[in-house]
Amino acid sequence: MRFLIIPSLLLALSVATIAPRDLIAAEQKRAALQVEERKRAKPDPASKKATGPRRSAVFATQVEKKLIVGIDKTTAYLEKTAKSLPKKSAQRLQILERILNLHMEQATYVRSEEERDFDKRWKSWETAGKKGAPPRLSTNKSMGHWKRVISQSSEILIEYPRSENADQITYNKAVALQYLGKEKDSAKIFTQLIQQYPNSAIAGDAYASLGDFYFDRNDFNNARTNFTKALKYKRSKRYLWSMFKLGWCSYNLQDYKGALGHWKQLVILAKGSTGQDGNLREEALRDMVYAFAELKQIDEAIAYYRANGGTKYIGPFLTLLAQILSDQGAYNQSIAVLKRFQNLVPNDPEGANAQKEVISLYAALGTMPKVWVELERYALQYGPTSNWAKANDKKLVLETQNEIKDQMLYYSTLTHQNAIKDDNREGNLEARKGYLLFIKYYPKAREVTGVKYYLADIEYYLKDYKAAGRYYLEIASLGKAAALKFNAKSDKGENIHKECAVNMVNAFVKDFEPEFKVLKKEKPDFTKPKPVSVRARNYAKACSKYVEWYPDDKDRVKSCDIGVTDVFYHSGQKDMAIKYLKNVAVKYAGQKEGQNAVDSLVPIVKNDRAQLLTTAQFLLKVPEYRNGKVGADLRNIQRGAEKEDIAKEGDTFKRAQKFEAQARKYPTDPDVDKLWYNAAVDYLKAGAVQQAIAAYLVIVQKFPDKPQAKESLLQVGQIYEKQLEYDKASDYYTAFARKYPKEKEALPALASACELQIALNTAKAVSSCNALAEKDPGSAQFFTEQLIAGAERAKRTEQLVTLIKSQYLPKFKLSPNQQIIANYRIYRSGAGEAQQAAGQINQIFASSPGNVSGEALRYVGELAYRRVEGVVPNYMKQGLVGGKVENLAKSIENKAIGLQKVEQQLSAVTNTKDAYWGVAAIYQLGLANEHFAEVLANPPAIDGASKEDVVKQLAPQIQGRKDEAMKWYKTAQDLVTQFKVYNDWSIRTLAGINRMSGKKMQFDDYVVSPDFLGSELASSMASSLKGAKE
Repeated sequence: MRFLIIPSLLLALSVATIAPRDLIAAEQKRAALQVEERKRAKPDPASKKATGPRRSAVFATQVEKKLIVGIDKTTAYLEKTAKSLPKKSAQRLQILERILNLHMEQATYVRSEEERDFDKRWKSWETAGKKGAPPRLSTNKSMGHWKRVISQSSEILIEYPRSENADQITYNKAVALQYLGKEKDSAKIFTQLIQQYPNSAIAGDAYASLGDFYFDRNDFNNARTNFTKALKYKRSKRYLWSMFKLGWCSYNLQDYKGALGHWKQLVILAKGSTGQDGNLREEALRDMVYAFAELKQIDEAIAYYRANGGTKYIGPFLTLLAQILSDQGAYNQSIAVLKRFQNLVPNDPEGANAQKEVISLYAALGTMPKVWVELERYALQYGPTSNWAKANDKKLVLETQNEIKDQMLYYSTLTHQNAIKDDNREGNLEARKGYLLFIKYYPKAREVTGVKYYLADIEYYLKDYKAAGRYYLEIASLGKAAALKFNAKSDKGENIHKECAVNMVNAFVKDFEPEFKVLKKEKPDFTKPKPVSVRARNYAKACSKYVEWYPDDKDRVKSCDIGVTDVFYHSGQKDMAIKYLKNVAVKYAGQKEGQNAVDSLVPIVKNDRAQLLTTAQFLLKVPEYRNGKVGADLRNIQRGAEKEDIAKEGDTFKRAQKFEAQARKYPTDPDVDKLWYNAAVDYLKAGAVQQAIAAYLVIVQKFPDKPQAKESLLQVGQIYEKQLEYDKASDYYTAFARKYPKEKEALPALASACELQIALNTAKAVSSCNALAEKDPGSAQFFTEQLIAGAERAKRTEQLVTLIKSQYLPKFKLSPNQQIIANYRIYRSGAGEAQQAAGQINQIFASSPGNVSGEALRYVGELAYRRVEGVVPNYMKQGLVGGKVENLAKSIENKAIGLQKVEQQLSAVTNTKDAYWGVAAIYQLGLANEHFAEVLANPPAIDGASKEDVVKQLAPQIQGRKDEAMKWYKTAQDLVTQFKVYNDWSIRTLAGINRMSGKKMQFDDYVVSPDFLGSELASSMASSLKGAKE
């Protein structure tokens, strides 16, 4: 038998359990928003005043003139000409005035070019995204020409102080000083001009310029005084300008009715005008909206504009009125005005700004639900596909789309920021509405990532941790490079991937925490796994993602690894628990978490041999588990599994080789002796005798104190004995007896050694047998019998007879059976004493009725049978006589008498009660009767009678003999069955029954014709036994 080797570790592992752990979510701070609140600013009416000298009405029309080709060339020519003319001459004055005018024209043109160049550069800067410093207006060239105007004017006034155009020349000098930024010097000259030329139309221009001077300094009273004086000079080129500026002086002095009156008067005076006067009329129509707004004359303003061709100003008027109302705190009235404006002129360019203002006003009122409604209306009514967008300039539409997006984000973030500051739940709910609105209309905007980040913050605050976790997961799933939060101040996004990943785990921990507290109290049952809840799966997924993204964050990764492992472990999810326990065991080898994982892992797989082995192999790859007690235990598991694998090998020889290889691989294995023993047993079964002996001897030599050493030594002796290497076998038997004298096998081993030496007929036989006699005197008889048997096998007849007659029979008290068997050996040897031995057998049998059995009885039966074995053959030679009926009858009678004699003689065999030879005797009786029937069925010829008639007459006798034959055959068959006699006679008995039954059976292997005893069978019987082959 082989040994079943079971790792003892499994018994200890059955009690290991995982220690439950708590899920801990780190404290999460609220999102940090830095939204600067956009304060509502009251517009400055003064900012609406007419443009100053930089856009003076004096030169307004000249800006649009075409380039005067050759001004510089003409000026140079005229200057050369003026030098050649006599000073103070009229011709020279005309030339000098012409030069002055050319310088003024050139200054105006160059300034226009400078401004156009500036506008071009400004647009390019805006188009490029306003990168770098903004462009600056350079007026160096135009300033140079204005300086020439001043110098030229001064030269003319010195040379011609009383010229006809001295007032105009003086005015031009003052204007030039304004352009050079020398307003005080300019004002002095204007004052001097008025004093010197009070009745000149230029005095009106001068008053107007002085009015501009004071207006630009917000000295509206002095400005109004000068503009009023300017109106006295109706021929002044700046008459309407002065009236326009008087309106603004009144407005800034809060005389709104007065302002409205001046502007209305200007509209009447300039009706039908073009050029500068026409422009001023448009300016008055545009600017009087401020007065109408301050006076709140809504219907009046609308009627006035419709009557005076200024419907395009209805919109600006209403928007301005709304602004004034809002500045006064009348927000609801302001909103109503703005909505009226939108209804009256739905496609007005300012409609989008009006909607923006409506939103701002609702925000100021604190009605945030309406803010979101109006923001959505903003997107719908002024979006890129709206009717308003189709009716307006593409640039304006594009700017409006950016503004809509900005407003949605601004109010959402501002509301969120304030809600955080005030710890206001309702505020958080409102902010959430805004963010969701933004995502609805701008799902692909770059700001969406930041919006989702803020939504996650709100959901976390509202304790909807699942929703928060999903937002954070969405953001983190964009990838480390793409998880950017943008703000309006910078195109460089803030990377929030790590923060979102951390918050994602926190959120799902908070969501799962209550459920986990219950779960961790559950004892895992891996035969009845519990389904993993949605919350648990969310937590596991979040952890999986975080570990993937930030494997170096040791604390959080460990928390995730252990937390997820706990989930699957306590849920009884075997495969997943194994997977995560292995992960923890490897990642935290050398730490208590790793050891706990090992302690929890092995009991799960202990009943699954394949998984147990896989787990042991997996853990042994980890250096921290390879050494020490854990390593030893795992190796025991591994070796145990390997041994079980070996035991499953179907090929005996291969199994033996594997046992040997295992023993050599693990020489320190506690069961290494058993491995060698198993190898020896299987080698022996496979017929690999030498390998078996070698394996047994390894045990004997290397493990002498192991139980297998004793058995191995005995096995070697037995193998050599079977290999007929009796001398070696004897030596090992003797060695066994000496080494293990107290073992029960010691005496049998000595006996075997003695017997083998006797069989070898060597000098060792005496010593071996003497050694046995010393240990067990009672075994002498047995070994004498062994000597006798050996002599018989070797056909040493003389030795055989001597041993039996001189030692065995006289020295030992033998039973009748033993005596008969001993004498039979002499009889069977054919020695001269054979017949004497046969006589002894018969004498012993006769004197011991009922005491002879078994082998001895068979020998008695055999001798009895041998004495009568010729009876039937002789009987079968006795034939019938033909001719006369009397002769036939007499011969039949004699045949019947002969049959009786046969029965009497064969009864000597059956009387021994030996079934073995009894079957032979009874078969012979059946055969004799069958023979008699066959002879009767084939009678010799009778005179006067046909064979058929004779057979017919003999039919009863024939049938009687057949019945008698069948009776004997069946009696023999009963003996065969009862005593389990299996020899040639049992086969012949079956053949006889078949013949008598008329069955054609073939027994070529057993039936010989004539009978093996010499009985002569009729040819028809032989044919019947073998079957018809024709």
